[in-house]
Amino acid sequence: MLLALDSSLMLPDLLMLPALLMLPALIILPALSVLHAGNLTLTLYRINAAISLDNFKFEFSRNFFIPVRPRTAMEISIREWRREDLPGIQVSWLDFCRSAARSDMRLKADSGPAMMAWLASRFKDHGTLGFIAETMEAQAGFLIGRVGHWESVPPVVEPRKMGIIDAVYVNERFRRQGVGRRLLERSLEVMREREAMAVETIYDAWSEPSSELWHRAGFAPWMVHAYKML
Repeated sequence: MLLALDSSLMLPDLLMLPALLMLPALIILPALSVLHAGNLTLTLYRINAAISLDNFKFEFSRNFFIPVRPRTAMEISIREWRREDLPGIQVSWLDFCRSAARSDMRLKADSGPAMMAWLASRFKDHGTLGFIAETMEAQAGFLIGRVGHWESVPPVVEPRKMGIIDAVYVNERFRRQGVGRRLLERSLEVMREREAMAVETIYDAWSEPSSELWHRAGFAPWMVHAYKML
């Protein structure tokens, strides 16, 4: 959608445009061109009615608005996990287990306490690494992994120092915003510092977002974990 405006219009006039045009909140993007019609100079703008002003602030110059950045409340930061993060991780991870379980899998009656005890044990393990993605208002996701020396089964391969990523989880409202990628990048950085030779993980092959995350990070299938219902 294009809109031609008198270039002499001031900011108050432009701010009234959504109401005057009976459009949803809109963003006026940089001017496409300037037209001269007699004594009137018109500036041609492209209107995007699909994006709400609620998520942006603007700077104003003579001919256009410039989207500056999203609200700082939605900025994602990555930090190491703390003990007080464990209850939130427990809830999210159990929700994932319920949704990902096959028809032959049932959560134990004491799955809540069992998960919390396991998390507490992993938190104390110096080989474990955990990261939290968060905004100013909420936890956006988490990653839990570990680095250690692993032997093959049967024990015929020389032990190697390996990184294992046990879980990457992003809360639904924060998905498709690069949160999982940032958690993964941070964990790989730490695993390199701990001199891991390689990193392994298990992910849902039927989930397109999950597969895309791992493929973009350079992970490739090696031994396929398959199953057949009987």
